[in-house]
Amino acid sequence: MRIANAINDVLDGRTLLSDADPSIQSCLRLPIYHKACEILSLPKVDRKHALSKAPPLIRPFIEDEVIRIWRERSGKEK
Repeated sequence: MRIANAINDVLDGRTLLSDADPSIQSCLRLPIYHKACEILSLPKVDRKHALSKAPPLIRPFIEDEVIRIWRERSGKEK
């Protein structure tokens, strides 16, 4: 399988991130980060709706990244 296809399969919700090859998981860190930043740039009332549009298999990873970035930006600890 081509790398691009494997990446798209995860981003489109056809493959669970944890089932992907470790190299694919690594490649997906940046797109997940960018999506999380995109969501955080929205008004607070629109964030949940934007997150709900993400495919169910990738959504928890984006949610985790949103929380991680928000905590980092706000100086909050776990």
